[in-house]
Amino acid sequence: MMPDIQQVGEGETQQWAPNVTAPVVLLENVSKSYGKIHALSEITLALSGGVTGILGS
Repeated sequence: MMPDIQQVGEGETQQWAPNVTAPVVLLENVSKSYGKIHALSEITLALSGGVTGILGS
């Protein structure tokens, strides 16, 4: 592929930065069962980073 050397205009003036408000992990309507035992039932969860655990009894 040949580059287009006819292009005109200014280049990017700002350095790229990640969007820190977007979740790192997104779970929607997640369910988990162990046989007849329902551990999770249609949960929705958005995690933005860090260390996170889901504990239950």
